[in-house]
Amino acid sequence: MSRAGCRQTEVAVYEGAVEVRPLDAPPQRLQAGQKLHFSDAAVSLLEAADENATAWLQGMLVATDMPLERFVAALARYRHGRLAVDPALAALKVTGTYPLADTGKVLDMLGKALPLQVNYMTRYWVTLTPRSARG
Repeated sequence: MSRAGCRQTEVAVYEGAVEVRPLDAPPQRLQAGQKLHFSDAAVSLLEAADENATAWLQGMLVATDMPLERFVAALARYRHGRLAVDPALAALKVTGTYPLADTGKVLDMLGKALPLQVNYMTRYWVTLTPRSARG
């Protein structure tokens, strides 16, 4: 796809069209719904753009069988402080559409839907741990 050590850029088009013009490769035109990666010397094959990639523009986080660890990393970008996941829970799958305006509500939803508990050391230090046998 590219020379060793060359940086790559991803371009996804959601409206209209864009032409990518690498320095040492032929130009490539992308239409709405397409994406590709390119460097100075190469352009990848066209792929379908992820329709959910812009959900954040509408204040939503969309997950489809996303590992909990990755979901929490994405959610953490929208809240202050530390948000962590116990490694025992990292591979749990999350599916759904979640409102980014209320990350506390999202954490509550996760606590109800998955075998985990949300532990608040403070409102800025939150850790998701396996649900105890008592709870």
